[in-house]
Amino acid sequence: MAKILIMDDEPGLRNVVFNMLRPLGQQLFLAEDGKQAIEIGRREIPDMALLDMRVPDMDGLEVMVELKKINPNVKCIMLSGFGDVETAVNSIKQGAFDYLSKPFKIDEVLKVVNKAMHSVGTSVNQPAVGSNTASAGIKIVGTPNIAGAASATASSVPAAPIKSSQKGIPLPVMISAAVLSAAVIGFAIFKLGFGGSEGKQFSIPYNNATGMSWVKNNLWVCDWVMGNIYQHNNDSKLSIVSVYKTTNLQPTGVAYDGEFLWSCNSSEKRIYKHSIDSSLTVQAIYSLPNVSPAALYFDGANLWLIDSDNAKIYKHKMDQSLSVVGVFDSPAVNPCGMFKKDEFFYIGDYKTGKVYKVSSTDFSVREVFGLPGFKDGKYKLASICWDGNAIWVSADGMGKIFQFSFSDLKVIKF
Repeated sequence: MAKILIMDDEPGLRNVVFNMLRPLGQQLFLAEDGKQAIEIGRREIPDMALLDMRVPDMDGLEVMVELKKINPNVKCIMLSGFGDVETAVNSIKQGAFDYLSKPFKIDEVLKVVNKAMHSVGTSVNQPAVGSNTASAGIKIVGTPNIAGAASATASSVPAAPIKSSQKGIPLPVMISAAVLSAAVIGFAIFKLGFGGSEGKQFSIPYNNATGMSWVKNNLWVCDWVMGNIYQHNNDSKLSIVSVYKTTNLQPTGVAYDGEFLWSCNSSEKRIYKHSIDSSLTVQAIYSLPNVSPAALYFDGANLWLIDSDNAKIYKHKMDQSLSVVGVFDSPAVNPCGMFKKDEFFYIGDYKTGKVYKVSSTDFSVREVFGLPGFKDGKYKLASICWDGNAIWVSADGMGKIFQFSFSDLKVIKF
């Protein structure tokens, strides 16, 4: 197991890199400045270091020199801002292994990290999207602790709530406006336009949008790989308002009940209840030992939970124990999202790309639809929601969100 040091004075970017590397199962150490990075270097002797070129107390090159005194074989990857690329390139001449330009793309980070690990005899190949990745062996240094909630021991529903006793549980959560501006510029968030038969398309700077929900006039989306929840404006570019990091490190679904934001985690088998504040403070955690929640939906009265692995859909009463009042078989093989219109639910299927229209009372299938680009397998349907006028769909691994009208739904015989 390799030891990897991450140094960046910006908490948001530090956590972004951490969450990119976390699924790889290596030991990770976080430092907010040069002094802390060197202290960690002396204590842990890391195999690799990702170093911001500019931190308040010293620059990345100075830190690299000190780390190489401790371990001459340490592989240093320099993290450069827009004005530091030339400096980063020059750093390679002074012994750096490689450099990465901000803002970061997960495939680029993993490619460079994997190359560095190969050079020291350790491979950290990127896990497959959707795999149940482990985080054993990870240490977090130089950042607030994540309050871990013990799993409930009950083996049956209703779920047992685990109250949060610490306000402000999450890691530093809202990336600064400057960082967001850089991300918007660097990732070129822009509307691709009306894609003809494929509806209206938007490009987003992340690839694993597994849950979506409309909160007032904003689209909230979670990315389980990055571990972020994104708040998007309802504008021509679907621009990002805020990026949140919460106690739920791998959010797979989100829903809004008019007061609280709810998220779920399929690997931990939990549902989280958040206040809508600057840190999405956790109010309660519900353990679901027999269910793997992949998505959530609130219909105005009940919280619906989708278990994609077992093709089940659970209806929860909004009480203190989030008790289950109904369990239904999903017509979709791998249900990945749902919404209600009139007296019917519409359920998306990750496996087939189909959308099922079912009765809201007995879940009998009334019609089956295909969406352009999804019914033919061009895109993988990762999540689906409705804003009252249009259908919104995310494509897994594509960094795209689509807006469709109901007329775009094409009936498929079943």
